[in-house]
Amino acid sequence: MRVWCTGKTFLGAATIVLSICGSFTCGDDSSGPSTDDADPDGDGYLAGSCGGSGGEQGGGGALPCSFDCYDTNADAHPGQTAWFETNRGDGSFDYNCDGIEEPEWPDHGSCYVMSGQCGPFTEGWYSSSAPACGESGSWLTSCVAMGAGCVTEARIQACR
Repeated sequence: MRVWCTGKTFLGAATIVLSICGSFTCGDDSSGPSTDDADPDGDGYLAGSCGGSGGEQGGGGALPCSFDCYDTNADAHPGQTAWFETNRGDGSFDYNCDGIEEPEWPDHGSCYVMSGQCGPFTEGWYSSSAPACGESGSWLTSCVAMGAGCVTEARIQACR
């Protein structure tokens, strides 16, 4: 079936198009093509890419662009707020479809032990820069004045 909104035709189930249309008028045109692959990963976002101008689908239509950026992984879709330690399947960590691989922990930490006392301590990466998405690094967890000094743990950089 084809589903349309305010005169534009989109492939997809009516419930998917309703989430894109919002308060726009939606309808169903059963004479349209099959939609078996309109949402292959079943995450509620239509497969395809956004075209047109002004961030709109279909060359200047009335609908905002909210199509799936990688439709073989249900975790990758517009508005994703979770973090992931592995890429979405194509080498990218852009799970929220904003064109950016956003790291969960971008900052490095600081730990100083002077004369048996902890100086300023900030939790973060124990290096001058954060590891890349999906890569492991040493994360500063605490400072122990007498003994261990700066305490670290292995951590994988999660991204979205």
